[in-house]
Amino acid sequence: MFSDYKLFFKRWLKSPSQLGTFLPFGERLSRWITTFIPSNGKVLEFGSGVGRVTQCILDHHQSQNFIGIEIDPELSIFLKSKFPDAKIVTGDVKNLDAMIPSDWIGHVDCIISEVPLMYMPLSERECLINAALNVLSDKGFVLHATYSIFSPIHQIKTIKQECVGMYFLHFPPCFLWKYTKK
Repeated sequence: MFSDYKLFFKRWLKSPSQLGTFLPFGERLSRWITTFIPSNGKVLEFGSGVGRVTQCILDHHQSQNFIGIEIDPELSIFLKSKFPDAKIVTGDVKNLDAMIPSDWIGHVDCIISEVPLMYMPLSERECLINAALNVLSDKGFVLHATYSIFSPIHQIKTIKQECVGMYFLHFPPCFLWKYTKK
């Protein structure tokens, strides 16, 4: 576990806005986030980092129904060695259609986003969320974990947004936003 922190901090020093925080999510917070995921179906994770949430997802879902996406190549290599049975993809989720199997498009049940949206320009946030919404099933949704009490895409009125949970047993507290198509 110490190596997780060391790697995360090293990557944070290189690109703080890409990680959004100087510490990875804790185990309790990661478990809490995954309680909002449907018990079966296809799950994507954006911004898998050092795999804290990934581990909790894989504890309850079959690896063939999971794809983790990480933009940082060094973190992606770490994730691939930590979770050899899971599919981990390196790249920018704005190119999501090209990163996942074509038979997943329109059939993803849940996307967990740990990407620091609040530090991105609004146009990038909108592009990322639209890419996510385009691969969801009819009842699918995006869960976005953030340290902001406000949705990082509150300006975008074409997306249904709901705060579905607040976790205060972590510093800083975490807010979980659910995004669906209107």
